[in-house]
Amino acid sequence: MQNVIVKLAGREYEIKPLPIRPAREIRQRLTEPLIQVIEMLRNAPAKTDLSDAQGIGELLGSVKTILVGSIDLCLDLLFSYSPELKADQEYIENNAYDDEALKAVLEVLKLLYPFGGLVKKLAGLVSGLAALGTSTNSRSANGDAGQTSSTK
Repeated sequence: MQNVIVKLAGREYEIKPLPIRPAREIRQRLTEPLIQVIEMLRNAPAKTDLSDAQGIGELLGSVKTILVGSIDLCLDLLFSYSPELKADQEYIENNAYDDEALKAVLEVLKLLYPFGGLVKKLAGLVSGLAALGTSTNSRSANGDAGQTSSTK
């Protein structure tokens, strides 16, 4: 497995893969918080009426709980995984931005869970860039039945 390079607050850091036991310990520590975040996402209202203050308040309440805890969880993951990042923690926390940290976390997750395409899909989902399959009821111009699949 190769090292990964992440950029935080204008500095590049090389993160090395951990051996099995330390990686397992980090995964075990993350299991419960990750399950909590997933449960919060599952229990968040599917549809929210944004035409009134109550609906907006409910949406913000759900999102706030998820986001506040998840950013801290991500930072904990970064500093637990990499001694180099841990050594520079104060600088990173004072100068890096959340989006940089999340990109670095995705790289660490690839090292922790080396499942190839699965982590890529998770990364795409997290960043909102995942291409989802859609279907339509009409035929396309090329005569296809109008079905689009991410597996084609």
